[in-house]
Amino acid sequence: MRSEIAEGLRFVLGQPVLRRVAMVGALTMTSFGLWSATVPLYLVREVGVSPGAYGTLLSAGAAGGVCGAWLGPRAVARMGTGRAMYASALAATLFIPPLAFTGGGARLLIFPAALAASGVATTVFAVAQGTYRQSICPPHLLGRLSATMRFLMWGPTPIGGLLAGTLGQLAGVRVAFWAACGAYALAHVPILLAPGIRRVR
Repeated sequence: MRSEIAEGLRFVLGQPVLRRVAMVGALTMTSFGLWSATVPLYLVREVGVSPGAYGTLLSAGAAGGVCGAWLGPRAVARMGTGRAMYASALAATLFIPPLAFTGGGARLLIFPAALAASGVATTVFAVAQGTYRQSICPPHLLGRLSATMRFLMWGPTPIGGLLAGTLGQLAGVRVAFWAACGAYALAHVPILLAPGIRRVR
């Protein structure tokens, strides 16, 4: 088992683009830990949204994800894998920050609009990077690749929750919510800074 784990790690860490994708995943899931702990408190307690309305607002992200799942393969086929990864990472970086301006009244509409747009972008990125991962991986390593990427990308999620609790306790829910939005926006920067990413096919 240890040798198989090591083989999966060597393959992922030995591929420059996969290293960047793993970094994006780790930062995204850390941000998700922050996000999932602070968003309900911010919207329900600070903004005054009812629980039912909160669930409705949150569904915008799922709708964006469905659209992204439809768009993802088409974007990869039309643009190429690298360009699709870069464009979707850039879109996610641009669409997420407006969430921090969510407030009462008309400003509440910012939340579903930005969440849906970022849902499209992050899902297209997931499709593009998943396509790249499977295309460069030898068939006998696919299981180890998937397990390694899952561990590296999803493992930090509890850290985000811990950060959210600490930050919320020290600085308040509003600051924790802004930090979650900022962390989400910056999560895709490693791909934007990857040399030659748009030439990857």
